Amino acid sequence: MINFGLAMEAMYLQIISPFLHFGVCYYITIKLEYGIIGAALSGTITNTLIMLAQIYILRSKSEHGILITSVKLVDPRNRKNIREYLGLAIPSTLIILAEWSAYHVTTMIGGILSTPDQIFVVIAM
Repeated sequence: MINFGLAMEAMYLQIISPFLHFGVCYYITIKLEYGIIGAALSGTITNTLIMLAQIYILRSKSEHGILITSVKLVDPRNRKNIREYLGLAIPSTLIILAEWSAYHVTTMIGGILSTPDQIFVVIAM
């Protein structure tokens, strides 16, 4: 949205989204008693609502000449520097994947351990 000159709208959505997520998460996990499944559902619901709000803002700002349909994903100009892009994107993705995998392995090891103190120490690392 910032590329389209909508920096203020993007900032407002970034300010609103944590409060929206907190409210949805509180309602689903505590009030409806869904627990950890409710936390996952609330993340999905919040992200979907923010995405729909962004689409609505982009479509409503047509006076700036901004339309989502005007963005072409398959454009010859986009393929010009694809090797340079992939040279940065693939290693970055692998680093993030390694970090997430390490966290999940650590969490599984913590779950195998018997006492809550040991689990806390492993997860806190």
